[in-house]
This record gives sequence, structure tokens and C-alpha cells, in this order.
Amino acid sequence: MRTLTAYLPALLVSVAAYAVFSHPGHRRPLVQIESPIAQLTLAPGRHVDLDLDLLVLRQTPRVGACPTLSMHLRDTAGQAIRFFDHRLKSWLGSRSQSGLCVRDRTTLVQSMLDEPLPPGDYGLFAGLWEPASRRTFRLLRAGDSGGARRVLVAEVEVTDRRDSPSLAFDDAWGPIEPWDSGAAATRRSWRDAASLTLERWPETVELRLLIDLPSDATTRDDAPLSVACTGETVRLRPGAQEVRVQVPSRLDGDCQLRFPAVDSSGSQGGALDSVSWAPKDTARSR
Repeated sequence: MRTLTAYLPALLVSVAAYAVFSHPGHRRPLVQIESPIAQLTLAPGRHVDLDLDLLVLRQTPRVGACPTLSMHLRDTAGQAIRFFDHRLKSWLGSRSQSGLCVRDRTTLVQSMLDEPLPPGDYGLFAGLWEPASRRTFRLLRAGDSGGARRVLVAEVEVTDRRDSPSLAFDDAWGPIEPWDSGAAATRRSWRDAASLTLERWPETVELRLLIDLPSDATTRDDAPLSVACTGETVRLRPGAQEVRVQVPSRLDGDCQLRFPAVDSSGSQGGALDSVSWAPKDTARSR
């Protein structure tokens, strides 16, 4: 039989960890949300930007240089149906002092590649955690007390509006594939030169495309993504990339986006992870 001495090191570590993380100071909120609860509308295929002002309440010596803000869209039953987690890139290092103000922008998306979400009322909740240690932190809304691991930051109405732009893919595109990124449920890939046509948009719109290329990918002949109706070109690079394109409302005919052929060592070409739109004058909501 092993003696108590054999278990003593592990026991001491457990006791020390409990003492550290159960200390009242570590239960105090780390961040105060200064922004009021937003009222947002998210139609099928749409995206909308939400800005949050965050105030650091205490020194954060054990928080990494870039903690993660978890943003979960939940239905009335509390089920998380979309995730918009991202690093707080404006966080100023691991020794942030109390009083630091951080401005963050989250883009909520209903991808045009996905089936529309059921119409109804949803809540967008924010949380904060540090990936390296997996630690979570409490947040506080201005004017409240106590704090919580997850705080409501927006009330979101999902509508059944059907007058959104539509997309037409040529034969170079692969089939729609399941792809649970959290923010989108499906994706579509291409390898040879491909085109995507925007049809019947009601006004000047901003298109937002999330594109992913393999790490060793190159576009054939160094060709860019081109927007035929405006003459705009965008250079694609390996890895994940967001492309936003403005398409004017008064055009004769449709607007075609031309994707260059992609060369890589594997079988995977480029992937369109999400595509969405917003009227230009309301593309960013604060």
C-alpha cells in the first residue's frame, strides 16, 4: 500500500490551486461592458457589425497578450446556434492596467451558403477566456453588480425577409459541404477558375466573403479575384482572408465575381467559407 507521502506533492498542488482560484480577488469581474444592449436585425444572408466598448477593471498579469472574446448567439431555449469567437486584438499586452479601454467589433453573419435561421428572437452573449490556460473571466455590465461568466450584449431579431440578393455558381464550384465553423454551417470550394454571380440586389450593398486557401497555395499566373461590374481586384493570399466589396445598385445586368485558379500540393483548392451582404448605409451598426 502506498503511503500518504507518495500522494503529498499532488495534494499540495491541488490545495494551492484551490487557494489561488477560490480567492475572492479572482472572482472579481475583469472587464466592464460600457455599451448598452444593442437591438439588431439579422435577415437571411445578412451581416451586421456590432461595436463594444470594454473597460478593464483590474490588473491582469496572468492574461495572455490577446485573450478571446466568445460571442454566442442563443435561441430562447438557451441553445447556442452560432459562435463568433475572436481574439481581442486591441488588448494591450499581458500586464494591462485597470482603466484600459478596448474597442471591439464583432460581425454577426447569416451566410448565404447556409439555410436561413428560423425567424424569431435571439440573444447575443459575450464571455472572456484565455486560450493558453483555458481560464475564464467574469464580466460586468456598467451599472450592474456581481458580474457573470456570460453577459447579454445584444437582442437580435432574425427575420424571414426574402428580398435579399441571390447567388449563382458556375460549374467550376464543388458542392456545398457541411462545415461547422461556429459562424457558418456550410462552405463551397473551387480549384479551377470559377465565377460567382450576384443577382437582383435591391440597393448598393457591401458583400463580405470569407475565403480560405491552403498554406502553400498560389493563384495561377498570380491572378487576383476580380469584380467584373466595378473593375475592382483583390489579391488572394494563403490562409483565411476577409474580402469586402461594394456593389452599386444601378447596374445593367448582374455582377460577376471571378475567382482565379488555385494551385497547391494537395487536392484542396480554395474554399468560400461564407458570403453575406448588407445595405451599404447600414453595413456597420453601432
